[in-house]
Amino acid sequence: MTGQVRAWAERHPGRQVAVSFERSLPEIRKLLARARSAMVDGTKDGSLATDAFLQAVARLGAGAVAMYTEKMHDGLELFVRVRGSPFLLGPMLDDEWDALFERSLRFELPAARLVDRLVA
Repeated sequence: MTGQVRAWAERHPGRQVAVSFERSLPEIRKLLARARSAMVDGTKDGSLATDAFLQAVARLGAGAVAMYTEKMHDGLELFVRVRGSPFLLGPMLDDEWDALFERSLRFELPAARLVDRLVA
């Protein structure tokens, strides 16, 4: 996912994208304090991703948080969707990233930030 997000950022030079592989809850909270939107990568560890996702939703609201995964984990999709956040099964095409960043999350502002890959 990181490569896909960086490619999107290169096509949209007026946007800020912050990438983090942080795993500790205090550090995740610090990252979220500076973010307007967040994407959590649940590909490797679905349970750790749910913890980061809940922190992001608590700080930013469900509409500003998405869960991305390239591997299905039991209950992860339902966990995300019942909270009203996008659930993204990747890898995704450029048009799909554009739709997500421009419409689904709050990325319409030039100074928007993305906290990507809160879970490594």
